[in-house]
Amino acid sequence: MSAVASALALVASTSLFNTLAMGQDARQQVVQIPAVKPAWLGGSSKDLRIKLAGKILEETGAPANGCKLTVILKTRFAQTNLPAEVERNQFQAWVPISDASLFNVYLNAASPDGRRVAREAISAFQLRQAALDGLELTIKAARTHRRCHRF
Repeated sequence: MSAVASALALVASTSLFNTLAMGQDARQQVVQIPAVKPAWLGGSSKDLRIKLAGKILEETGAPANGCKLTVILKTRFAQTNLPAEVERNQFQAWVPISDASLFNVYLNAASPDGRRVAREAISAFQLRQAALDGLELTIKAARTHRRCHRF
């Protein structure tokens, strides 16, 4: 038997001996530690949701205050505007995740005059990581796309 295996056997037998010596059954030593829900996870069961939070920045990296933010949840059969809280350049929105048909979440930020915008699309697979990392939306000059059709 190796030295490591011997040491592990000694620790296990010592733990069991201490338990039995104190008059307790080894099966009663299981301690239930309550699960602590992370701050980015809210609700439960059918009301389970993930908090997306972050900040809106100018291209220079400065805070972009006074921006408007829309958060859209697009599922297989519907599109829903989610409430978003914006304070100065910080934002947060809660995304329901109990619906199996969740596809994408779209965030659209716009400067007060609407000339600068930021857009972010987050898939269902990216949602948890986005909640953990936080989001930075950088507003830039909005481009107007003109389509030319040639006949």
